[in-house]
Amino acid sequence: MDTDKWQSVATVRALIAELRQINQHLESLREEIKKQSETIRTAYEREEDQRNIQPVWLNPILTKYEEFEGKRKTDGEQHYRVQNNLRWATWAAFFAAAVYAFLTYRAVNVAENSNSLIQKTMRVSQSPYLHDDGSATLRPLSVNQRPTVDMTFKNFGKLTAEQFAVAASFEVTKEPAATVDLPGPPPRVGDVPPDTPVPISFTAPFVLSPTQAKDIAHGVQRLYLYSVFQYHNPLDERGMIILGTTCYEYDPQRPDRRLMTCAKNPRLLIKGKERSSPYEPQSGEK
Repeated sequence: MDTDKWQSVATVRALIAELRQINQHLESLREEIKKQSETIRTAYEREEDQRNIQPVWLNPILTKYEEFEGKRKTDGEQHYRVQNNLRWATWAAFFAAAVYAFLTYRAVNVAENSNSLIQKTMRVSQSPYLHDDGSATLRPLSVNQRPTVDMTFKNFGKLTAEQFAVAASFEVTKEPAATVDLPGPPPRVGDVPPDTPVPISFTAPFVLSPTQAKDIAHGVQRLYLYSVFQYHNPLDERGMIILGTTCYEYDPQRPDRRLMTCAKNPRLLIKGKERSSPYEPQSGEK
């Protein structure tokens, strides 16, 4: 019994000693792990510090780089501004040149037009101007007699009216004719110097019937006189002919038998062809 007891106590003691060794080993291992953890943490913190801390030599380099970048941007902006100013200056110069050319062109045209207008004005002021003087008068009417009108043409211009020619026709109608068709060019009278009156008498180709005389006296019908005249301007080198027409009507209420001007002159035809002033004479009209 005692032997077994002592063996059991020895065994327990041996186990306790073994457990103590194991505990010491565990303590040592724990210390090692703690030291290793501290070492790892220290290394990590040192690495973090190295990341956050820039080397002393890096600041000057970064400063120089930033200065270079700023200067490069400034130079680039200045270059852009210079190029932009040059571009705008070029366009402005081009626009100014275009405006100057346009103004010069307009000035030349205005000068030419003014010169042409002056020349035309001088030509008009120096040209002949032939027309009747408004004194057309009907001689006393008689039945079975041909009506006759006395009128005077005059050159109101500064030069001689060359190749003056005139013709006339009569009608007894209610309204003036819209068209007068001559069988040919008016018979020539001659040249008319300035301020020279040319008295002319026109006689109708028909005799006045009693019915026509009565209608004219009571205003049922009217007696109309159409005159056609032409002349040449010596300043016109083209040989154009100046043409004029007049329309007069007789009012029996006027004691002086002076003819009145119609409201509108008729359209002129010569051999069925219309003429306007001025016009180029056809063969046989000169």
